[in-house]
Amino acid sequence: TKAMTEKRQVPTRSPMLSFLLIAVSVRHIGATVSAVLGALEPVTAVVIGCFFFGEKFTWSLLAGIILILSSVVIIICGRKHDGQQQTFQEVK
Repeated sequence: TKAMTEKRQVPTRSPMLSFLLIAVSVRHIGATVSAVLGALEPVTAVVIGCFFFGEKFTWSLLAGIILILSSVVIIICGRKHDGQQQTFQEVK
């Protein structure tokens, strides 16, 4: 009944809030910065999980963090020095 309806609505509210906050961040800080910060989300989750919830830090987690940080560095270094982003045609 009413309790069951409320339980079904809870999972849909969380993603809606997430999408809303992403849209607001893109508007205020730009798409590139928002994408870089979004790419760092898994690293933040691992750090919080290990320090606050006692999860084990494994080699696969380290490899994932290295891959994520490498991709963020590639994204940042892929930008031209004058602040414009390179297009695929310019990179060829």
